[in-house]
Amino acid sequence: MILQLKASSPDNADAKSVCIDGTFSRVDTNAASTQVDPGFVRIYKKPDKPVEDGLWGIEVSCPSGGKFNGNLVFLQGRHAGSFQNGFANDLTMSYVSDGKILLNGYLGPDPIAVDFTAIKGADSKFTGPGKWGSTSCITSIQFINNEIHHPILRAPAASTTFDRETDNIEIKCGNTWYNSFKDITFIRGLASFGYFSKTNYLVTAQLRITYEQGASKGRLYGNLMSPDTDVIDIPFSYSQTVQGQYLYTGWGTVGNIQNCGLTLYSSR
Repeated sequence: MILQLKASSPDNADAKSVCIDGTFSRVDTNAASTQVDPGFVRIYKKPDKPVEDGLWGIEVSCPSGGKFNGNLVFLQGRHAGSFQNGFANDLTMSYVSDGKILLNGYLGPDPIAVDFTAIKGADSKFTGPGKWGSTSCITSIQFINNEIHHPILRAPAASTTFDRETDNIEIKCGNTWYNSFKDITFIRGLASFGYFSKTNYLVTAQLRITYEQGASKGRLYGNLMSPDTDVIDIPFSYSQTVQGQYLYTGWGTVGNIQNCGLTLYSSR
């Protein structure tokens, strides 16, 4: 999936990157970026009537040409998506009634506030008007499946998670496998994002972080899905605090590769 950003100034080059959150194109980026402080931080609050956990298809289209298309994972009514180029989605989706959905939060690399109310139609899609920044737009929302219920993404009953954390993750399996993920946002321990592998495959990552009480130990696990799926499973322990970030290290597996080392810096 491709993230494309065109600045309003003709002198600026198009910005291109990759994000699991879909295809993003907005022609009035510079003007709209003033709508929300780029240093936003949202504190997790479960909606009164959250939508079903799982994968939701969301489309936003604007008369000015701005658009967004993506399949987003929601957990307890909340989606957090991020990528290393700074693109970040922080969305809440809840039921106003059985046939009406409220979607709000922030969308895009700036990010820009969104606020939509959508009504369910005969085709089971929810459609309706709203705002993306100061622009009037239309959204279409549809439940796809409950893949979030995959056992590997369920938090163990005895574990704890933080409402929100942003992590830098580095995993190295000897000389066999290496990868790093920077500024990945986890909401209630769950994150989903995308990236290109060294062999130019688009990889979809769905990861969960859980902690024991006190957060002195934890576990990183989940899926890296491309043509093949690798399962990450790495227990870790607290090491020290470095410039306000919590450093954890550990050893585990990536797919069928053993003895993979993890370095994880967490900000909460």
